[in-house]
Amino acid sequence: MVDSVLFMGGILNVTLFGIPLYFFSWAFLLVIAGLIWLVYSLVSWKAFEPLHGIYYAFKAKSKAAFIFNVNLQSELISEAKAKCIFDYAKDFAGMNPVKYDFKTNEFVELPILPGPLGAFQRRFWYYPSAFLDIDLLHGMLYKLGGANHDVEIAKKMQNYEWDAKHSVTSGGVLIDMIFDANNWSVQTSPEHKICVRLAEVWNEQNPKDQVHAYSKLQRYINEGKIAAPYGFKSTFVCKWARTDCGCPVIINNNAMAGARRQMAADLVDQNKHPFDKWLWPLILAGGGIAVLILLMRFALHFI
Repeated sequence: MVDSVLFMGGILNVTLFGIPLYFFSWAFLLVIAGLIWLVYSLVSWKAFEPLHGIYYAFKAKSKAAFIFNVNLQSELISEAKAKCIFDYAKDFAGMNPVKYDFKTNEFVELPILPGPLGAFQRRFWYYPSAFLDIDLLHGMLYKLGGANHDVEIAKKMQNYEWDAKHSVTSGGVLIDMIFDANNWSVQTSPEHKICVRLAEVWNEQNPKDQVHAYSKLQRYINEGKIAAPYGFKSTFVCKWARTDCGCPVIINNNAMAGARRQMAADLVDQNKHPFDKWLWPLILAGGGIAVLILLMRFALHFI
């Protein structure tokens, strides 16, 4: 029999609060992972907050929108936030799996599997599948990835009657220009709550001609189909001083937008900090060392 040599002199066998020291190394790794995520969030994600609308639009396979208020202050948001009256994720929060029957215009509850399978089914049910043909696997992937399909839902509920007037393309995503002077798209505003109530009443009375977009609601109000409450404005009088428009004189450079974007990406990769380049190798190496330590400790019992 050969005497075994303790790894690092047995220092990892020291107990703290009755727990071997090497157990705390896992907590240390979790703290390091949290710090790395925080640095990434602040440096690589938070810094590009004005462009988040493009990211969400690209992930949802929809468009983005520059939305302007009465003071011509703009914000780049997803098409769903800019055009959809209803927040379907909030409406279906906590509901059992259902399917919308477009023939009867009613929701039909889906059968729930017994036991843990039923809990799993409720947990990973993806609400757009109530309206769209999305299988369980893709629904789970979309839900875990945070993909938003509200625009597709609204289009289908409106028989694909949808206003789209994109003005520019950024990062491969079409972008609309929307002027919202009356705060309809601000979900905390009283005007938005009135829009929701008017659309709900109309949809209940006209299930074959539903309203799910601000533009269609505005058109129906202006045509007199929907009666808006007193003081609710569906139009805005724009002063002449605010109708000025600036257009580029030389537009040839727009053709080089994609090439310049690639040049910028290459420049970022070239100047990337060594810490970013070696991050994953270091994490994998650390995990490998941890597994090696466990295997060595397991092997020592048989030597």
